[in-house]
Amino acid sequence: MTRRTRNALIGGIAAIVVAIVVAMSLGGGGSSGDRGGDEALEFETVVRRDLTEVTSLDGTLGFPEGESVASRLQGTITSVASAGAIVDEGDLLFAVSGEPVVLLLGTAPAYRAIGQEPVMRSVIGGASGTVTAIVEEGTVLEPGTEIARVNDEPLILLPGSLPAWRSLRTGSEGADVQQLEAALVALGFDPNGTITVDDYYSSTTAAMVERWQAAVGAEEDGRFGLNDAVFFPDAIVVTDVHIAVGASVGPSSVLLTVQSGREPIEGDDVLQLQEAMVRLGYGAPTSGTFDDATRVAVESWQSAVGAEVDGVVDLGEVVFLPSPVRVTEAVLTVGRPVNDGSSVLATTESSSVILVNLPADDQDLLAVDMEVTVGMPDGSEAAAIVTDISGIATRLSSGEVVFETTIRLLDTTVGADLDQAPVEVMVVTDSRTDVLAVPVTALLALAEGGYAVEVDSGDATTRLVAVEPGLYADAWVEVTATGLAAGDRVVVP
Repeated sequence: MTRRTRNALIGGIAAIVVAIVVAMSLGGGGSSGDRGGDEALEFETVVRRDLTEVTSLDGTLGFPEGESVASRLQGTITSVASAGAIVDEGDLLFAVSGEPVVLLLGTAPAYRAIGQEPVMRSVIGGASGTVTAIVEEGTVLEPGTEIARVNDEPLILLPGSLPAWRSLRTGSEGADVQQLEAALVALGFDPNGTITVDDYYSSTTAAMVERWQAAVGAEEDGRFGLNDAVFFPDAIVVTDVHIAVGASVGPSSVLLTVQSGREPIEGDDVLQLQEAMVRLGYGAPTSGTFDDATRVAVESWQSAVGAEVDGVVDLGEVVFLPSPVRVTEAVLTVGRPVNDGSSVLATTESSSVILVNLPADDQDLLAVDMEVTVGMPDGSEAAAIVTDISGIATRLSSGEVVFETTIRLLDTTVGADLDQAPVEVMVVTDSRTDVLAVPVTALLALAEGGYAVEVDSGDATTRLVAVEPGLYADAWVEVTATGLAAGDRVVVP
């Protein structure tokens, strides 16, 4: 590790061009006599200026190792980011059998499908007899449609959340009566608006039930039988059919398993996804609950990236990483088969960093969040900031004990084409503002101790003025003196 202080007194006063003035006693100043004749003197002007002491450390600019990006999907690689590409949030990492896999920013890896969980329910036939018709798996049933027939009597899907638990007729009262009336009105069986939706089964209700029975092919008796309908709040999707046509069923026979809507899931992974949707401009809430608004945002995003639009982020559809990445190698190329867990891309972080081995003796030289200046290989300088200093010391092969320090350039485009490039990290270790200063070479070391400068008296003579040196920087030194002012001229070798 090399440390260099930009200071004209490297290693002490020995680096000064020293003139030993012997047996001279100075008060506020003293004359050195006539300096005329053939002797030619060089002068520099005393100035007031700012001085900054800078210590330099050797560093290496490069890209830190990133993560290997693996697939959670199985199939064939149909697209993959190329080596050298910067993959930002929302960009395609690769595609498996045409399904895009997209980078989203987050610290928690995906471990499940993120969406609204399907609500699975059973449809139980209340009648005993023989199944004469039944829907097929995958059928989407809207309210008002037929589910099955037992002894050729239809079982109809009606909208509502209260399960049917009894037969209803004129004079019946209760919430189930009100639900039946509301369902049939919603399906259009009260064309003249004669029904008052309430909890009483009136003759008007019976007449509406007869109209419905006629429409679905049931016995028209104006009474609602326990086996006439099942109630679900919305449309249902048939996922399994458990009874075949011709089979015998009883009051407790399970006819179908259906999906009846979805319930929101919750968790930190949901929040992480929502925050990504917001950053990408899809306006999801950030509640940690996958609600309908989140589903709409996900569907919009899926449409934009060319994924299946289903409102569910399946496991493997996205990869969460802490930051954008730079692709160093496509481990699997287009056309190659891929399995769950197969590595597809080798990556580094997308922006370069500077690594410095900070000597243990100089541990107080840098601190996290400190701004520094970096000397680039082309001679330019760039602003940077210290982002991390390891708390664990490392002993180099040379025996030197160091702490690995990470520094990031503020402008990430600077040096973006460099890797493993040597740079110089410059740290301001001391500074002075508007101080009296002379060139370091103007200092004279006195035999009895202390320092002086030889000042032009303006009459072809010079005089010695005692000075107290302060900060050394940029070949200049801060001085405190009586009888010396800005604008005076001092002798330099």
